[in-house]
Amino acid sequence: MEQNNKRADFREKSRFSSSLNGMIWVIVVISALLMLFSLIPNLTSRHQYSKAEKLVDAGQYQEALDLFTQLESLHFRDTDAYLHYCRARLHYEAGELDAAADDLIFAEFRFQSEERAAAVQEFIDKISAELQ
Repeated sequence: MEQNNKRADFREKSRFSSSLNGMIWVIVVISALLMLFSLIPNLTSRHQYSKAEKLVDAGQYQEALDLFTQLESLHFRDTDAYLHYCRARLHYEAGELDAAADDLIFAEFRFQSEERAAAVQEFIDKISAELQ
């Protein structure tokens, strides 16, 4: 009788342990999926940001502005600086030098290549010369 009780206790503990292990695996899988889904917007943002940078390089400032505007709420890298830079370029193209200069004041890049820094500086110099 006592041996039957021990076997029953053992089976119950074994079932509990298996159930607990199953729950732990479910929690691990759900956590991994949540982490994966949290990375997807970041990857999408990186792709969109890269595409917008290429549009800037191609001189397609309105299209780049549209993409950077979509990224604005995420405060992704230099999005804010690019917004001002693209607006400045569009103002410049429209002959609005004062508005272009005003937007350029806020185009503070933190992450940029030497080529981009040179292009921005060249644009600043060009507007400065035309305003004088």
